[in-house]
Amino acid sequence: WEHDAGLLHLVSDRGWLHRARPRFEAGHLNGLSPIDSHRLRDADGDPLEGSAADAESLSLRHAANGKLGDTEYWISFERDHRLQRFRPDGTPLAPPVRPEAAADAAANKGMEAMTRHPEHGLILGLESPPRGAASKETRLFTLEGQQWRYPLATPTGSALTELTRDGDDLLALERAFAPPAPLVISLRRVRL
Repeated sequence: WEHDAGLLHLVSDRGWLHRARPRFEAGHLNGLSPIDSHRLRDADGDPLEGSAADAESLSLRHAANGKLGDTEYWISFERDHRLQRFRPDGTPLAPPVRPEAAADAAANKGMEAMTRHPEHGLILGLESPPRGAASKETRLFTLEGQQWRYPLATPTGSALTELTRDGDDLLALERAFAPPAPLVISLRRVRL
């Protein structure tokens, strides 16, 4: 959510950025008006393709500072484990960052969740246990090297899919999808 412009920003796992304006009626969301979409691009200006385009989470920087037009997109990628800053048109602002805390993430089980915290800055979460970790425990971490063990919910196949800040705490969204077991979505409060 970009507070300054009143816009909702979305990223797809095929490497697209989307902007939309929410519509409310009597205090309830009743629709979205699409504004535009842009492909994420590499340093040469070419659209990201295949595993390089597998974007998973998005965090905005400068989205609530009272200035229009200075918002940066921090996007994490899951199969080619990296984090990168982009402009609203999908062009990169800086080379990718490859956090050491994501180096042991399993294929397609990397940095799925991300949020900003007032004390710790950017916090990222691995979707599933990294190699060598306990089977029901994954990792939260900062780019500065701080790490926390995150116990996944009990349903079979639970995986961390999103983080957001709620005061000093975090809210974590998990998805358990392991057929034939039922699909289970969990929303959990997290205290670091």
